[in-house]
Amino acid sequence: MLGAADICVLPSRYEPFGTVTIEAWAAKIPLIAAASQGPGAYVENDVNGLLVPVDDVEALAIAMRRLIAESDLRAKILAGGTKSYEEGFTKSVYVRDVFTFYDRVMKD
Repeated sequence: MLGAADICVLPSRYEPFGTVTIEAWAAKIPLIAAASQGPGAYVENDVNGLLVPVDDVEALAIAMRRLIAESDLRAKILAGGTKSYEEGFTKSVYVRDVFTFYDRVMKD
């Protein structure tokens, strides 16, 4: 579904982690998310996505219009999202982090 999208909009009031955030980055789709717990922890506004206040419909509409109208911003967010995905969420990063954790546990 994300492959057919021009923008991923995640207006959740409550989102503990926000796997949709990671999925949008992996699919190279620009992201707009409500600044709920999960996205608020990972999305840097105007860097790898746009954050809007929870329940602020007008801010959400403005963010959507910005991404549609501003191709430079869209490109910047796509690049930032791709970088965030590649640095923190790929399979190789996950495997590396798991082995690092197990090595640390084995030493204790």
